[in-house]
Amino acid sequence: MRPVRFRVLGPVTVHDGPHRTALCGGKQVALLAVLLSRANTVLPRDTLIDALWAPEPPPSAADMLRWHVHKLRKALGEERLTTAPSGYALTAAPDEIDAQRFETTYAHARHLLAQGDPVRAGAALQDALSLWYGPAAYGDVDNPLVHTEATRLHELRLAACEQLAHADLATGQDNSAVARLRPLVAENPFQERFRAQLMLALCRSGRRAEALDVFHDGRRLLDEELGLRPCPELLRLQHSILIGETEQAAT
Repeated sequence: MRPVRFRVLGPVTVHDGPHRTALCGGKQVALLAVLLSRANTVLPRDTLIDALWAPEPPPSAADMLRWHVHKLRKALGEERLTTAPSGYALTAAPDEIDAQRFETTYAHARHLLAQGDPVRAGAALQDALSLWYGPAAYGDVDNPLVHTEATRLHELRLAACEQLAHADLATGQDNSAVARLRPLVAENPFQERFRAQLMLALCRSGRRAEALDVFHDGRRLLDEELGLRPCPELLRLQHSILIGETEQAAT
């Protein structure tokens, strides 16, 4: 089986060495995405048909599925797609799928943080996050199976971003933390943990007024959009900044 690289941390692509493998149209990309989301697992034909043609599969859906599987085999190699009595499975080693490499590297980084090594953890987190090349896993492929996996990966990505900011703060890289966190707060305005980290990084950088502005922006958004108050962590951090207890804020 020749080695290939499957990329799903953005639009779905396949690379054979330095070359990108051509895929024939949206349905073939969608089929590959579904199979990759459950790699090395047999997916029933009915599940694949629903994923590709829901809510109303055409009468010829079974034949069309076989045709797309045939074309995908030609693109990837016969041994990549196995046929079982109930359906099909795509065979891939963990290091051939970027999403699995991301998860493995992220797990290693978390272990390093737990061991009290934020420097190496930060480097590992940067390696993990560098595998992402698009705003959403699986690109614009839209079906329930892929959506579930894409959502899970998105949550892991946010968690990795939070841990990287934590590593920056733990190693005194406050300006780096500010640079990372500003776009994260803008893209995820209701993620209060990102907002708290940005406030802390700004405070440590001697920018208390900006830190308080970040708090007030968050409080206004929560009130206007959701009718909520900031979480206790944000309120405690705001109080620490107001009274100048930067060491308390740093904890």
